[in-house]
Amino acid sequence: MCPTSEGWLCLATVIDCCTREVLGYAMDDHYRTPLISRVIRNAARNRKLAKDVVFHPDRGGNQMSAEFPDS
Repeated sequence: MCPTSEGWLCLATVIDCCTREVLGYAMDDHYRTPLISRVIRNAARNRKLAKDVVFHPDRGGNQMSAEFPDS
């Protein structure tokens, strides 16, 4: 989170661990589950993701929500 003259700005990213390429990003004034969902959708829109792709989150509260169950 970063303070700006208009309030807080949160940036979420999906980064390919092998290439270190940013596959997707999303910004909002909060760090809640909808932001995480949006960044994953953006990454999937920018790159064809493998069927068995693994997301390695920081395991914060957002990724522990019902929308992201452990498999």
